[in-house]
This record gives sequence, C-alpha cells and structure tokens, in this order.
Amino acid sequence: MSASFDLLTQPWLPCLPLDGQTPVALSLPDALAEAHRSRELIADSPLEGVALHRLLLAVVHRSYMGPRDVDEWRALWGAGRFDGERVRAYLMDPRWRGHFDLFDASRPFYQVPEMADARPNSVAKLAMERASGNNITLFDHTTGETAAFTPAEAARYLVAFQLYALGGGVSRPFNLSDGPLARDYTVLARGATLFETLMLNLLRYDDELPHMFGRRVVEDSAWWEREVDREPDKDGTTPRGYCDYLTWQSRRVHLIYDEAEGTIRTCQVAQNLKLSATASSADPFKAYRRDEKRGIVSRRLSEGKAVWRDSHALLEEARNDGSRPEAFEWLAALFPARRLGTARGFDFEVAGYLTDGPQATVLLWRRERLPLPLGYLAPEGKPLRDELDAGLGIAEEVSRLFRVGSIPIKDKDGKLRAQPTPVWVLAKDLLTVSRDRLPDRKDIAGLVEHYGAERTYWAAIEPLFRLFMRSLAEEPAAGQTLEAHFSAMLTMWKDNLRTVARRTFEELVGGLESDMRSLRAAALAQRQFNWLLYRMLPTAEREAAAAGRRDEREVRA
Repeated sequence: MSASFDLLTQPWLPCLPLDGQTPVALSLPDALAEAHRSRELIADSPLEGVALHRLLLAVVHRSYMGPRDVDEWRALWGAGRFDGERVRAYLMDPRWRGHFDLFDASRPFYQVPEMADARPNSVAKLAMERASGNNITLFDHTTGETAAFTPAEAARYLVAFQLYALGGGVSRPFNLSDGPLARDYTVLARGATLFETLMLNLLRYDDELPHMFGRRVVEDSAWWEREVDREPDKDGTTPRGYCDYLTWQSRRVHLIYDEAEGTIRTCQVAQNLKLSATASSADPFKAYRRDEKRGIVSRRLSEGKAVWRDSHALLEEARNDGSRPEAFEWLAALFPARRLGTARGFDFEVAGYLTDGPQATVLLWRRERLPLPLGYLAPEGKPLRDELDAGLGIAEEVSRLFRVGSIPIKDKDGKLRAQPTPVWVLAKDLLTVSRDRLPDRKDIAGLVEHYGAERTYWAAIEPLFRLFMRSLAEEPAAGQTLEAHFSAMLTMWKDNLRTVARRTFEELVGGLESDMRSLRAAALAQRQFNWLLYRMLPTAEREAAAAGRRDEREVRA
C-alpha cells in the first residue's frame, strides 16, 4: 500500500478554540465547519498564515460559488457559520477528492509526481523563515541538513511556498521567478473568530471585478479542480480567475516521504507558472502606488519604517498615484458609515518580507496588527484620514530630533536656518578631542546611528498610535463639534509624542558615562533638545497665546 496523508480527513490545520489556549489540529473540512468556534488559525510564520487563509477562502468561494453581491454576503454573515455539510460535499466531490492527498501517485496535493531531471533539496527550502541556502537565521536555528517535517507541517509549508517562493536561480523550463506574493506585503482583516476573519476577507465573487483577471466565474477553477496544469510560459501566465490565483502554483514540487521514519527530509523543486506582468497588479489584498518608470507597482516593506507609519496612504481611497487594497473597498460597501463612529471596527494585519535585491537574501519578516475602524474607509471618512495624516506628520517631524544632521527652523525674520539635531550635538561633542580638531562627519553620523534613539522613539509610539487611530474615529462627546473632537484627539497625541520624545532622550543621555566630557555633551544636547522640542511641539498654552497674537494683528490690520 502506498503512503497517504489525506488533508480532508487528517488533522493538519492548528486552530485555537474560543474556550481554550491550546491549538487543536483539524482537517480541512473540519476547520471550516468549526470556524465559528475557533478564535484563529495558528501558523508557524506570518507568510504561512496568509497562505492558509487564502486556501480556505478559495474553498469557501468554490463551495458557495459566491458571494455574488452584498446581499449574499450578508446572508452568510448572518448565518454565523459556514454550512459544514455543503463544504464537505464540495471537497469530497469524486472528481477532485484524491487531489487532497499529499502523497497521491498521479496528482499529489499542490505538487507534481516525481521529476526525473530534478535533484533532491532539503525540505527546509519550502520554509523560507528557516536557515537554509541564502536565508539568514531570523527565527530558526536548524539547518537544511537537520530539517525534517511531518506530513502536516510539510502541507502547511507547501501552501505558503507556492505563493511566496523567491525568484533567482537556474531551473527548467526557465529560470526561477517570484511567486505572486514574493517581496510584497498584503493585508488581512481580522475578526473575533476564524469565521469572521474569513468572512471579512471573502470578496464579491462574480464576473466583473479586477481580481477576476477578465474571466468569468464559470471559467475559474481552484488547483484541485483540474486534472493537469498549464504548461509554464516564460513570458508569464494569466490566472483563469480569482480562485486560480488564490491557489497559484509557482513551483513544481515533489515531496520525498520516508515511510519508515514518518518524516519528509528532501524534496524536488523546479520552476512552474510565472505570473504575467498584467496580472501582478490585481491582488485585492495589496496596496499599490505609481512609480515614474514602472507605472503602478505594489507597496513593499521598508527596513527602517514600519507600515503603520504609512497607514494614511494604506487607507486612502484610490487616486491616480495609487490605491488602497480592493479588500478595503469591499469592507466599506459592507459596513457603510452614516456618520463618525457608526461603522464597526475590526483589526487588520500586514504581513510580508523584505529582500536585499532581485536574487536576494531575506532581510526581515514583518507582521503588524493595526485597528481598522471602518469609518476610515468610507467616502465620508476623508476628514478622519486627513487628521490621521496630520498626526503622523507631526510624529515624523519629532522623530528628526533623533536623526543624523540638522533640522530647518524659522528664525524671527521667517528665514529657515539649519539647526543640528540634539543627538548630533551629543555625538559631536563626545568625539571632539580639542576645538582645533573637530571629528569627521562620518564618525559623528556613525555614533548617532549606533545610539539607535530614533528606533526607540518609534517603538514607543506604536501602541500610542493605535489608541490615537481608534480615538479619532469615535463619536464626539455630547455637545462637542467634530472639529473640537479632532482638536482634542490631536492635543492628546501631541502630549504623548512630547512625553515619548523626552523619555527617549533621557534614556539616551542616562546611559552615558559620568565623566566630565559626557556630562558636558549631555548638557549641550539637552539644551538643544529642549529648544527644538519646544519649537516643534509648543504647549497648548503657548499655541493659544500665539493664536491670540495672530488674531490681534489681523484686527489691527
């Protein structure tokens, strides 16, 4: 008897029950049937989580062949659960029942049969967060030689690998190309249960939307619904529809199972389908921007900047210079906001990885969870988004206190004059041996970077930003105007920024030596810090006094 691991009967998807703290592994049909009783799907990495949710979404779309409109979606949401019998009947269809077996002889799940011309690799190649090949050690300290996966683990890694595989390297029939989610970040709305999470990301599924790639629902098919795959085309392949894209096969993979050991240590990997360039800008869970040379491109992670710092752009309605994820447009249609604070609020996650070039090492992985008050997504939410943008702009301005270089400040004559940042003053004075031998600017910049005060500042602000984002979207207090509400929230935000900036600077100088040179440098830097912070974030009393003087001048004029 040949080996078998049936994903429709074997437990392989870890789900956290609502009433427990220990994940329970479920089969594919059971994970959906019990989704309303599960808090969330537990994954070994952010990328695996995204990929497994996409697999589940494809099953729901094909089981219901919808939802075709808002009314169908709301009916399913109102039911509070997926129809387990319906999902099971779809998955158990004899036409593709065997395609869910990880070791099927003719069409193993998300794989191909053994390839005669492909050499074996460590199975660690499927797990991009593991230290293997060019991958640096980020989370994992095993090596390719020691990696061994159970069938359940291999199935989960396989689903993620097909979407996130990195291009670069020799293969057949042409060199390796990126999977559809490689290098970009995606968003995933989060609900209170796995059912809610899947529903919030269950888009309209009909013939007219961009993510259908110009195909009709009847032309679409998930991977398991086909007996054979298309031949790879080096110029790129356009998906047959949305579910074809959700279950995209960027690699030909064959797992080599050791029956005696019950593990998988090696696998074969080769290039399969390359996503066409025209299809690469239609992922409903990606945000896009316009590049002067390349046109519309997906937004990517930045090594030195968390995504939440660009959340205004992520939430902003489509413009000619880019667009927010299509999934956000769908949520705005499902939960319209009649006035501030009336739309529901959820959370959303951003997940992805960053590389250092086209054929590259993975530098970092990131998963951020942010609040998603749905009022931000409505057309009426522009004032909200503008206030959020203003708050982020102030935070960016204050962060300059901890950077290399200088800050332009207006003097009494209204002219801009460059003022060295406090950390620059500190580093320069610490490195100054004598007044006639000033330190090199590169050495000063290196010491500023070594302190890492800006990173400390941003890390401390992140939880406060979540509070600011939620507070802005709340209803104004009784008798309070919208403008007064926004002003109060912005004042609170400025107070928090002022407190964090001071604490960050105090921690920096508090870590210096207690010798005379350090004390002198700290005193000079403290004076510069106090003055610049006062100019950037004047107290409410000073702002009111300045406004009064402006009004007085206008009256005299």
